[in-house]
Amino acid sequence: MTTALRLLILAGVQTAALAGLVGWREAVLATGAPVVLETAPVDPRSLFQGDYVILQFAISRIDLSRFGADTSFREGDPIHVVMAPGDPVWNLVGIHRDWPSSRAADTVVIRGRVDQLTDWCGPGEEAPCPRRAWISYGIESYFVPEGTGEALEQLRGTDELRVRIAVSPFGTPAVAALVVRGKEWAEEGIF
Repeated sequence: MTTALRLLILAGVQTAALAGLVGWREAVLATGAPVVLETAPVDPRSLFQGDYVILQFAISRIDLSRFGADTSFREGDPIHVVMAPGDPVWNLVGIHRDWPSSRAADTVVIRGRVDQLTDWCGPGEEAPCPRRAWISYGIESYFVPEGTGEALEQLRGTDELRVRIAVSPFGTPAVAALVVRGKEWAEEGIF
């Protein structure tokens, strides 16, 4: 096999891998179940990539005992969050260590990872304190057009900023659009 042929094969494999990654994300955006989540953004800036928003979701911190869940989760464990349609945002209705074997037809399962566990009492709570899990879903950073991050920062802590995500049948989420004051604002797509 010649060097030119080897380089051509290597370039083809790299191109196929990149196309596969882009194709998977686009497939999730095109076919995934649309879910709207409540957020609390923070606006940092990346020197190389520009403005982005760090998104924290209401489902990023969950009281495990509230849903009768197994509280023996450990940091790094997978977690499957069951969401049901609500107006204007979807509601958390259950959590599971493994993929739920049965659930209502109109629900969606979002796969995440337990980042941190705490047993602390918040203001007004008395011991014993509930066990809470901090969860990441892989959609906590979202790049926005340059110069728009500050305006989004001003919406932090209000109900004027939400995120529409698409969730694949396997529970993989992808940010589909930011929703600002009820209107789609930075919709995702390949073009």
